[in-house]
Amino acid sequence: MNWNNWSHGRLSPPDFAFEYVPTRALASLRSRSLPRLTVVTAPPGYGKTVLLSTIYRWLCSTGERCLWLTLDERERDVRSVFALLRQAMAGSGQMGDEADIQLASAIADPVDMIDPGHAMEVVVSDLRRLPGRTVVFIDNLDVCVDPMIAVFVERLTFHRAPNVHLVVSSVRNLPIDFVRMKLEVDGLMLGTEQLSFDRNETRQLFAMSGLARLDDGIILDIHAHTEGWPAAVRLAQVLFSEQRQFAQSTSSGSFTSTPLRDFNGDQKDISRVLTERVLAIIDPAHVRFLMEIALVREFSADLAEFITGNPSAREWLDDLLQRNLLIFAVGGGRRWFRLHTLLREHLLQESRERILPVRRTEVLKRAARWYTDRKDYVSALGSALEAPDVQQAENLIGRIARHVAADCGQMSILVEWSETLVDLGGHLPVQAQGWYVWALCHLMQYEKAKWALDILDRRISGSPPFPAAAGEVADLSFLRIVLAVSTDALDVAHAQALIWLDNAEHYDPLHVGTIAAVAAMAALDRGDLSEGERHLDFAEGAIERSHSMFVRAWIGILRAILELSRARPDVADRILSNVRVRVAAELGENSSVITIIDSVHARVLTDLGLFSAAYVPMMRSMQTVNHHGVPVTAELGLGACVAMRSGQDLDDASNTSLDEIARRYAPRIMTILSAQRIRRRLHCVTLPANFGSLS
Repeated sequence: MNWNNWSHGRLSPPDFAFEYVPTRALASLRSRSLPRLTVVTAPPGYGKTVLLSTIYRWLCSTGERCLWLTLDERERDVRSVFALLRQAMAGSGQMGDEADIQLASAIADPVDMIDPGHAMEVVVSDLRRLPGRTVVFIDNLDVCVDPMIAVFVERLTFHRAPNVHLVVSSVRNLPIDFVRMKLEVDGLMLGTEQLSFDRNETRQLFAMSGLARLDDGIILDIHAHTEGWPAAVRLAQVLFSEQRQFAQSTSSGSFTSTPLRDFNGDQKDISRVLTERVLAIIDPAHVRFLMEIALVREFSADLAEFITGNPSAREWLDDLLQRNLLIFAVGGGRRWFRLHTLLREHLLQESRERILPVRRTEVLKRAARWYTDRKDYVSALGSALEAPDVQQAENLIGRIARHVAADCGQMSILVEWSETLVDLGGHLPVQAQGWYVWALCHLMQYEKAKWALDILDRRISGSPPFPAAAGEVADLSFLRIVLAVSTDALDVAHAQALIWLDNAEHYDPLHVGTIAAVAAMAALDRGDLSEGERHLDFAEGAIERSHSMFVRAWIGILRAILELSRARPDVADRILSNVRVRVAAELGENSSVITIIDSVHARVLTDLGLFSAAYVPMMRSMQTVNHHGVPVTAELGLGACVAMRSGQDLDDASNTSLDEIARRYAPRIMTILSAQRIRRRLHCVTLPANFGSLS
């Protein structure tokens, strides 16, 4: 064998044609002394080789002796790894002439490498003879499936070679005692959390390619979809660069940055990466297994076994987890898992061609049954609609409509499910139809809400009687009040709310709390703070008997507006801070009501003169595609945005986004926005140009 050809290109790191974006993993290594053992474990496409190469070149530039090994399928046996490592040592030229000659002779005729135990002792001895510190980099260590490799790592780091530091990368979790490693040799483990790009690193990558002016919303969209997977982020950057080049080659030459609508698991380049670098390492049966469990968003071993009917599902899942195949644990206990967004999208696309429709329906129906048996009706409905199983979906949506829309405030989800069911030929139960109207009002789809309310009116008038529970949740007067306040008919909403509250004793606390809050909102809008406070006290007492964090959040927002009207922004600040913590803990950061809290909070902070603190909630509130507030909250949020702009900023193109938000509401909001801008311009005449500006 020609050893030089055998090791060609494998004893030095590859050169990359792109500039490296420093990640948290690199920062972790540069901020401390190099550990005896550093293990980098992550799926393909997470930049393991890039990270090792960067560390290698950095250490070499400081005068360190570094040895590099790139393993491939030829190093499945540990003796091949030892032979490659001895080749790297011979090429280092730092053992002394006599030692180099002896080592080169041993490599040329490696009879001492036949026995793996003896071979390991020879390599360890050779490494110990190197003067000073040596850092050994082994990329793709998981390629070697020989059990002796773990023994070699432990022997090298724990015992026989105190001057050797080892940096290795692997797709699989290595069979190393990591607890002992951390305790005894100052070991360091780096995984997907440290290797993935955060939002700042994503922005930095785009800036390096000349795309430094992308909107924050686009960066957030890219980061959310790629989940920081470096390979996917780089593909997104390539797609944007191609889009820009195409725009520049046209006659207009204009380039408008838009979210990556086509950036998903069906996109050609991403599919190639997934199939060639991720899925190619497992057999076809396991790929088909992944296609079937991809039909549900999250899965456990029990669910995977039930829906696939595969008795080996638990063992297969354990094997896939060991391979770090873009499968992530959800919550504590490592019982529930999910696939990376792009991997799941790719598997779903492939399953449309490779899994028969009847099998797909069977798997999804089994999933719906499994969830229903465990009273997880939300997940069951999603699977029933996907199957589709119309009858099961009708039963389920009637059960959960109130919880999803009123308790959790997930309006978009309920509307999507309701309209999907109707498109499939199903019918919304009366109780679900009422919450469908509620959700449309909050989503500012007023015409559709009026249409849905008319349908509900005809259904109730034409086919009585309904069960008491169904009649209550489909209470037409309640829904008309909600629609009135949503469409800014506050006088009508106030009058109807007072009549409704006079007969509220037998109603659900959620309804009572909602209507009392509507009455409070109308009173605050008129400037009657005493009446507003009285209604809020009544609303709060009622809503505490319900399970609706969504309506509780709105009561907190109105409390803050009341204090703001009393010129007590410090009290409003405390109220909104506390409410936001509770809502985020129960409903999550993506809840629509969080947007409203942030917009009002931004106004409170500007009234306190805390412009820097107001910037974050203001930007969060403006990043939501659909603003879900009402005119009174929109007025405050827009006012905060105007207050934080300088006189020059008031005339720039960035105000287009404020106009778009204002147009979603009643016409008076646009008038109020114009007045706010005029007032701000007049204010800027007498104040320094940079007052209140965060630019």
